[in-house]
Amino acid sequence: MRLLPCAAALLAAAAFDIGAQPAAAPLGAPGSSVYVFASRANLRAQPQAAAAVLAQPVTNTGLKLLAQKGEWCEVETIADKDAPAQRGFIACNLLRPAPITIGAAKAELDSARRNGRGGLDWASRSFWVAPSLLRFNDVGLALQGTHLTPEIANREISGGKALRFKVPEFEAMKQRLAGGVLVSPAALEEVPTQALPTQADAALVATAAARVRIPPIRPSLFTADQVPVMDTAIRYQEATSHRAMLLLDALSARHGAPLQATVTRPAAYALGPGTGWLAQAPRRVRTAGPLDVIIGVWDVGALEVSFGKDAWLNGVTLRGEPTREQVLGLELDFQIDHGCGGSSRVELRNAGVPGYAKASSALVRWVGTPLPGGPAGRAQVKSRKFGGAKPSDLVVTHEIDLNNDGIADFFVMQGRYVPQIRGDGLWSAVFGNIAGQWRLLSYDQEEDCT
Repeated sequence: MRLLPCAAALLAAAAFDIGAQPAAAPLGAPGSSVYVFASRANLRAQPQAAAAVLAQPVTNTGLKLLAQKGEWCEVETIADKDAPAQRGFIACNLLRPAPITIGAAKAELDSARRNGRGGLDWASRSFWVAPSLLRFNDVGLALQGTHLTPEIANREISGGKALRFKVPEFEAMKQRLAGGVLVSPAALEEVPTQALPTQADAALVATAAARVRIPPIRPSLFTADQVPVMDTAIRYQEATSHRAMLLLDALSARHGAPLQATVTRPAAYALGPGTGWLAQAPRRVRTAGPLDVIIGVWDVGALEVSFGKDAWLNGVTLRGEPTREQVLGLELDFQIDHGCGGSSRVELRNAGVPGYAKASSALVRWVGTPLPGGPAGRAQVKSRKFGGAKPSDLVVTHEIDLNNDGIADFFVMQGRYVPQIRGDGLWSAVFGNIAGQWRLLSYDQEEDCT
């Protein structure tokens, strides 16, 4: 069983602690199992709100119920190699007879967001139920919504520096990630499909799709529970940190590879208006346009991520050759989208596998089911061009059949657009054949401001 550290500084400022309330419903007979329902609960030495805190078990921590008296439950922790069993008291309203499922936590978090409640409590519970980088990010964003007061925000702008204070539970989550987590495959169920960010993007893709031949399909290589996660978060410098975290979570979940994430830089202040330089970073970050913003997720500016087991990126070239890379590590910057002149968010350390084509020549790369046949495998790639009256009308398509069954597994559309700032822009949409249905897996834009 994993319990949070009991350092006095953390216990004295337990941000999400919930005190005892009136008597709860019976949880079960003595000796039965109960589970922490709060994002974090205080295990106290006595059945009193002022009693010493022995530990702070988190959501879904299993406990043995010894007795239930009024508003307090006497419980015993489950011994493991790291800690012996420990007895204490927890407010009964913070316990439940069954653990929270990933689906239930997601439903509650979605409901809280729809109702404008911010969702910090359920974002925190979701992290402890199934730790991942995306859920860590959700908690950081929720903290900004609940803990970043107008006073603090104004002081950050006037003083030109980040003033994010340490939040004990968020610190515990950092420690959990630094110790290593294996992302649950179930935690990826709702996230691999990419949504078009704006109506203009949707119109752009819809117009192109109406001009090209999108092949009919039936089920082929990718099943509904093995949706490939595309790697565009590391191929495009201006991809969002959310996409990069999804990729890292997928590498962990799909390969059973625990990931370790440590904070390498705190959140920092980007100067504005005009072009500013972020001097607090080890390397400078250029920002274009009027900008007064804290770069980070709550108090985290960058993470270093590594894997405790081999994790792989698969790919295929325009000629149908397979590519394969071992992902060794990655640095993730929680930055904003800068547009032209933006800096790289993600620095990937990887190693190509002998016998495979160079990864830099891949048309698409993904986490998930590889191209069959190993290094000798070949995919069928059919490319077509559709011109128009203007250069921006050009659309190029690539129909990719990975397992040579005559059914497309990927369909790629690429074209040009006119950005709002200047220069020329490129866009790319990758669709996947998931159990016989086309689903948009990634959409990216890249501006050429030269």
